[in-house]
Amino acid sequence: MGCDPRVAEVELPAATGWIDRLLGESDRRRLAALGHLVDGEAPYDRYGFSPDTARISFPFFLALYRWYFRVRSHGHEHLPAEGPVVLAANHGGLLPFDGAMTVVDVLLHTDPPRLPRAIVDRWAGALPS
Repeated sequence: MGCDPRVAEVELPAATGWIDRLLGESDRRRLAALGHLVDGEAPYDRYGFSPDTARISFPFFLALYRWYFRVRSHGHEHLPAEGPVVLAANHGGLLPFDGAMTVVDVLLHTDPPRLPRAIVDRWAGALPS
């Protein structure tokens, strides 16, 4: 395996504030395991991932995942623990909730936790509204 920490190996910081109280220990460990993606004291990694923003927004997306969309998935055993992988989905609609739910799903079902990244063609922003 690579240097990505497994959930059980993550040193969990003390719970501070109401956001940490909303999440269970396992979810907090999964988010903490992503901290290695950011170098040093930088607030985000080279692709724009911010551990602080993820920690703050995760309870909202987790609630959507579990209680609004009621996501059910399978096949997580086919996701490699490290290295590149492509997850392709048919996105439909105005807001990319399918992508957000995919991120939550992969984060919850991989150990070490993996963080999917979105790929968007540069021309997509130039499409007429």
